[in-house]
Amino acid sequence: MRPTLDRIGRLLVQFLRFGLVPLFLGCGLEQGGGRLGSALLELILLEEVLPDAPLALPEQQVLPLITRGRQIVDRQGKPVQLRCVNWYGAHMQDMVVGGLHKQPLDSLVRSIHTLGFNCVRLPYSLEMHLDRGISRPSSDAVKANPHFVNMTVSSIFDATIKALAAAHIMVILNNHQGKAMWCCSEDDGEGLWFSKEYSEEDWLRSLRSLARQYRAEPYVVGYDLRNEPRGIPADTARSLQLQPQGRYLWPSWSKITEPGHANWAVGALHGGLAVAEEDPDALIIVEGLDFATDLRGVALEPLHRQSHLQGRVVYEVHDYCWYHPSFFRSWQLYWLSLGWLLCAIFEMRKMKFKVGVIDEHRDDAGHTWPLPSPIVKKLLFLCAASAMISSWMVSYSSFKAKLDDRWGYILEANEAPIWLGEFGTNGYWTTAVWWMEVGEVLWLQHLLRYVREHELGYAYWALNGDKQGEVETFGLFKEEQNDWEGMSMRVTAVGPSHRHAVPVGSAGLRVGSSADLRASKACRATAPQRPVMRTYEDLVEHLSN
Repeated sequence: MRPTLDRIGRLLVQFLRFGLVPLFLGCGLEQGGGRLGSALLELILLEEVLPDAPLALPEQQVLPLITRGRQIVDRQGKPVQLRCVNWYGAHMQDMVVGGLHKQPLDSLVRSIHTLGFNCVRLPYSLEMHLDRGISRPSSDAVKANPHFVNMTVSSIFDATIKALAAAHIMVILNNHQGKAMWCCSEDDGEGLWFSKEYSEEDWLRSLRSLARQYRAEPYVVGYDLRNEPRGIPADTARSLQLQPQGRYLWPSWSKITEPGHANWAVGALHGGLAVAEEDPDALIIVEGLDFATDLRGVALEPLHRQSHLQGRVVYEVHDYCWYHPSFFRSWQLYWLSLGWLLCAIFEMRKMKFKVGVIDEHRDDAGHTWPLPSPIVKKLLFLCAASAMISSWMVSYSSFKAKLDDRWGYILEANEAPIWLGEFGTNGYWTTAVWWMEVGEVLWLQHLLRYVREHELGYAYWALNGDKQGEVETFGLFKEEQNDWEGMSMRVTAVGPSHRHAVPVGSAGLRVGSSADLRASKACRATAPQRPVMRTYEDLVEHLSN
């Protein structure tokens, strides 16, 4: 009996020690983690996402890219990992990429490569491309680029793409939605590839037009057909002649389109063929269902096996902490286990004679020790069971099993590449839905471990420092977005390895201005070198020094 109780005690101590730190210090709550939780998230991000040095950028002669099994390869057959950053804004009301009001376009482009990324995912809306492309931007949106004031938003979008291409940074164009606005929810009516405002033919027309326009630009390597297919409200579905079941209509992925349903497999096939007709060398990037989290339909209808799309299809997934409610449930169980433990202690203190004792046990050697009462045994059992279940729910094995079931199986079968097109962390910021961000540190560690083990390409959300007037809490830049010192800890703590000029391309273009080099010299004296972080204890020790 005593050894069993000792094991339970050690288990509880380990759970309190290791469960509390990774689960709840970085949960997005000021009171739950504050500076320590934020710093843990940012240090993990630095260790895993931003490379030790800027990546070598592809020369034009190795493009276009194609797929080979689970890999994306260049023209020479060498694997290419798309390590991208999302640079949004063109899909919103201002209809230009973020940051043009704070820095010149060329400076922003230099920063992208200097941070270590080799490509950009560039969202746009159908409203910007099809209807309001000839409109002028507001002067406030391009304040740091006054020459853009008299240009159309389509011309500015084109100038952004050309600036990235001139720096040999690959570009993936993403149709984020129809209307120019922030995204995404089931209630915005933009969950399908068509809506009340924009038909399927409008969507296809936009894809064809962009593919035709950038067919001769090798650094536009792919087209992300539509962002996060998801449900739409029942009233919106009925207006589109669809038949919702309940409050929402959700798209499917199947061989046969039933009447009144929206089949994303068929829609994505049409979109892929529209791009391939105009640019047969482009990658066709298809997102999964349910906010780009579910690719189980690929087993039923594999688009990468379509004859006209072979060697071109890349499947895309997104992942955020709130996609994993098990972290919040584990958090509840964690505190429940503490409650059981407190109840057990309270019961033991209520005993009249010995603490929690109604009997004694004597072994052959004459040694005695107290036995807990039956109620204390039950409480300790509930405490230990809750702790073990909580630990399993947030274990890497459980996390990996979920991703393997939803989309990892495609990689295991070496069928097609998977690209993590969006993920990001809210850092220390408190949101109205804080409970969805519980466990953010552990989620990020699990996700990056999965990315590393499967050698996935990715696109971090996001580069932006602000969201058209609001602070972008996921951004790599701070809101000021005007110089190196204006960047967040995620960037300034990288150290001098990211602060030097890097020659790229045959034209001898150099990424990094004289101002960047001055910042580099100052950074060498002040910025900490990146420590080797192997455990959470290492992180906590580093932060306490």
